[in-house]
Amino acid sequence: MGRYAICVGIDDYDNLPEGWNSLEFASADARAMSEILLDTVHGAFDKVELLTKPAQTTLSGLIDALKRLFYDIKPEPDDLVLLYFAGHCGLDPQDRLFLIPSDGRINHWGIPDLASMLRLDNIAAYFSGSYTHNLVLALDMAYSGERSALVRRVKLSESPNYFTIGSIISSEIIDQLHMLNHSPFSYSLFKALKQPPESDGWLRVSTIQSYVTNQLRELLDTYWAEHSQMLNYLSELMDDLPLIRVASESEEFTREVKIALQRNGYRFNNTNRFEQKTGRLRAEITVAFTRAVIEVLALDNGKVAWSELQAQQFANQVERLKTMGEITHGLIISRNELAQELSDYLRRIKLDFMTLEDALAQV
Repeated sequence: MGRYAICVGIDDYDNLPEGWNSLEFASADARAMSEILLDTVHGAFDKVELLTKPAQTTLSGLIDALKRLFYDIKPEPDDLVLLYFAGHCGLDPQDRLFLIPSDGRINHWGIPDLASMLRLDNIAAYFSGSYTHNLVLALDMAYSGERSALVRRVKLSESPNYFTIGSIISSEIIDQLHMLNHSPFSYSLFKALKQPPESDGWLRVSTIQSYVTNQLRELLDTYWAEHSQMLNYLSELMDDLPLIRVASESEEFTREVKIALQRNGYRFNNTNRFEQKTGRLRAEITVAFTRAVIEVLALDNGKVAWSELQAQQFANQVERLKTMGEITHGLIISRNELAQELSDYLRRIKLDFMTLEDALAQV
């Protein structure tokens, strides 16, 4: 089963009236979601497109992304497509939900130009015309309209298999909970995606839905009833979808790798990731006034089957972190020798690797 995603985060809007404030965390939350989905030992999605720049998040930019996903990649019937959206939303005169692109227009009387909005009908058109049967909407929506308004319809159509995991929360309350460093919904969603998997190694959508709902109730407390609405919907045709594949990870092996690096003079820093993950380490060393910071993947390949796709995903993350100036190198330390084909591939993409035995031999 292939898995594909579009992650959209919109902080700033061009054409909204007074009272519709810019959002503080939408772009960062979309980026964090994409990192989870691309994580080599946790999400391992096949392709994730991140859209946070103004030119990418206009109505035409979002529609182009849908076209690329549904018509260019052409997911197969059993594949899964996930659409994550963090931004403002609105309601039409029939209280039907629409998502507001960065160029969406609402006049000073609060009346939306529906032709400038991404309506669920737009998404349904691309979904129904594609091969894939499985769609998950993860909607993290801020709302600045009347608090009493509720969404009456979030349904796409009768035939597709889809889940919706989402919430509408007052912008005012999101601002009050800024200490989370995420919107309340995304904070809850990220925690849900880090739960222990079921016996087959998968986290399913209904499990994630339930966790997010309970976590949001706790976070919002007295604000829950008046300032928020959950949007957890599923198709009547839908079997519970496996969403996140959690590979076996070895905390013991990660500790062994950390000790080996410490013996080689490395120090360990906190990172700006949502939480530190087993198998991932950030280490720093200074030699002859030269500082090196490495992103390390501790790969217990006695337990985890690793592929070229996962290697490329880790390499992409390393390049992004290097571009941001957070690290200078990436490194894979494995328990056992990697297969020859995979070793050759890592050399071709210039990603450093060694076994734990080699790392200890350098002490």
